[in-house]
Amino acid sequence: MFWRVAEYSQPSPIEAILDKEDFTLEELLDEDDLIQEVKSLNNRLLAFLRQRETVDQLITYLVELPGDSDDPKRQFKYPYAACEIFACEVEEMFTVLLEDDKLMGRLFGFLESEQPLNTSLAGYFGRVVGSLLVRRTGELMGYLKQHQEVLENLVGQLQTTSIAEVVVQLVGSDEQSFMYYGNHHMYWLAETNLMDLLIERLGPGFPPEVQANAADILAAIAHTQPSPLATKLSTWRYMEMLFARALEPGRGDVLVPTLNVCIALLEPKRVSTENDFMSPDVSAIGALHSSQPAGDSSLKAEAAKGILKEMPRLVELLKQPPSGKTTMSTTFGELSPPLGTHRWKVAELLSVLAASHSSGVEAALISNGAVRTCLGLFLEFPFNNLLHHVVTCLLQACLDGSSEMVSHLLKDCALPTWLASCPSEVVVSTGGAPLRAGYMGHITQLGNSLADLGSRSPEVKKLLDVDKQWALFVNTTLNERNSMEDVHKWSCGRPAALGSPGDDDLQDSDFRFQTHDVFHRYPDDDENDEDEEMETHNFFGADDVNHEMSSLAVEDTLQLNKWDDANSGGSGTSSDSDDGGNEAVVPTPDGPVPVSQTDDDAVVVANSDDDDLLAGDIVFGGSPTCAPVEPMDGPVGDALDGAAGSPDWRNSPVSPKGQASVSVDEAEPQFNSFQYWRTSIPMEVPEDL
Repeated sequence: MFWRVAEYSQPSPIEAILDKEDFTLEELLDEDDLIQEVKSLNNRLLAFLRQRETVDQLITYLVELPGDSDDPKRQFKYPYAACEIFACEVEEMFTVLLEDDKLMGRLFGFLESEQPLNTSLAGYFGRVVGSLLVRRTGELMGYLKQHQEVLENLVGQLQTTSIAEVVVQLVGSDEQSFMYYGNHHMYWLAETNLMDLLIERLGPGFPPEVQANAADILAAIAHTQPSPLATKLSTWRYMEMLFARALEPGRGDVLVPTLNVCIALLEPKRVSTENDFMSPDVSAIGALHSSQPAGDSSLKAEAAKGILKEMPRLVELLKQPPSGKTTMSTTFGELSPPLGTHRWKVAELLSVLAASHSSGVEAALISNGAVRTCLGLFLEFPFNNLLHHVVTCLLQACLDGSSEMVSHLLKDCALPTWLASCPSEVVVSTGGAPLRAGYMGHITQLGNSLADLGSRSPEVKKLLDVDKQWALFVNTTLNERNSMEDVHKWSCGRPAALGSPGDDDLQDSDFRFQTHDVFHRYPDDDENDEDEEMETHNFFGADDVNHEMSSLAVEDTLQLNKWDDANSGGSGTSSDSDDGGNEAVVPTPDGPVPVSQTDDDAVVVANSDDDDLLAGDIVFGGSPTCAPVEPMDGPVGDALDGAAGSPDWRNSPVSPKGQASVSVDEAEPQFNSFQYWRTSIPMEVPEDL
């Protein structure tokens, strides 16, 4: 309400400061409305902020660590406000900053501070550099080409997570920077020593935080579209450098991050769609997108070659429990020894390696017995669903492989017998009743996959038919489980007669159970504030009451018409309105008065847009008295009669509380239901109704 009236608007205190002849940047930073004024592009304010001295002072607040004795505003508020001003992405301020090497040197000089960096200032620095990367990619990359020592300083501060995020944006591995990067920037980064610096941080002598952040950056590079950096990482030279640092004795802390990088190189890459936003360098990115499928397959093949050379050592890691922790307490007992993260990651690497279907993968899996080792771990840890999932993916990929791989599963690994003999219950060490094994869902999934393969391959079917345990497993356990999990046969919830696999999308939507009054609880028209305040809704049977009242009103109106026709002989026609016989009159204490002889304010005409029961002051007919209407039956009629004080109130010239009732002349034969129910009911409904 108040914001619609100009007199109530409050001027911004920023304007009062700008009106002064001499003011400081600190006065503006003290105001809470500063950021809003910057976003609204206040011309006077932007003219001050884009001055070189102002930009220099803002950078000072961003990169210089305040002293302990400084004002709290200098320690907290001013750096935050300076960061938010740059985050508004004012082009004039960015132009002043990027065109001045001294200002850029002061900004990136923050990376030369002593380690570790202040986390708050590092976050502000990362946000400002991220805005520059998005809005002024070419100019910032041009500065970095001329000052390549900045890359070394960035990698040197990887123990700070905010700086690691800046590197991720710099290599184009996040969604936002990917849309704005040109292909030539990625080629330049691939020509630098950035990749060597990151892999070097995986070696000994660096804190665990640095190793983890470096591995995350490498994994982010591998997860992106086929790029020059990802192609460089997948070469044998860099894969050898990765495994040389990961498989060193006593380097278990680096093994898991390194395995994450290898998994990222083999997983499916992000594929662009037609809805992707294109950067100004459309041709470069378009060429990059068009080469994705071929680049993805070649990248996987290069990475797989490097991993296959280390396959014996990887399979050997599956047999080694984690060092330093011999037991692990769980809700179902103690694990001695536990699985360990490194064994789970090795199994995941084998599964994505098998799913890549690269050359030589199947031969390496068969010769090193990787599948048999994973099957043993599957049963050894019956409640580790992370392990069960990756082993299931490994077996599914092998079943989709060549006939040699399928034969290895069925004969050497005895997969049908293994599935049929897996115990469905596990006796826990804590005592009590046996528990259902956590892998039974995966067993059902693998059993269905193998049965489906047998139905499509005669050779597989022959091998399955000779296995009696498999036949018994299919006819009993597998069929019973499939029947139990078939939701279309369930007797509860959804009837089986209506169930079909193709109609699960929208029929079960909960929106069909919502009532019509939900819309009124959340009004979407903010312009009619006054109407919303006056409007009330009865959510407890309001529609039923209104429906009953409208039905009774129509019935009373029909009776009213009958009475008028009987008294007038039914001679009235619509043509009578031409000679003035059907002129509307208004009831007054002195008798009926034609509308033409009354003031404009005395006539109230109801329109169809009003939702309330309005008092109609116009009487359509020659008599100001209402036609005799039989009393209403039921609670509505009783309530109306009680409010009127007398059952004969309908026949009086004026309705209760001085409100006029309305009758319809016999010369109006057309039936207007909306007009009848609005004008025949008493004009004021008692509150207790």
